[in-house]
Amino acid sequence: MPARRFWTMEAGINRVLAELDLRKLNVVRAQNKDHAEETVNRLVSEIGETCRIKRPKFVKADSEAKDKFNRIME
Repeated sequence: MPARRFWTMEAGINRVLAELDLRKLNVVRAQNKDHAEETVNRLVSEIGETCRIKRPKFVKADSEAKDKFNRIME
């Protein structure tokens, strides 16, 4: 595995763990909002910015896809 890929994946571990902690903290949040708010803000900053891509629900099939694939494989 290339070093760059390794460090990229390693950086994602904290993000995943922060997401899991944030889910668990939502339960605690209702009990004591003062202390939980600071933790929520820290975890949200650790998760970082996420984006959602809007995609059409249905994609029109490409009638020439098979031919294009066969040309690539030649």
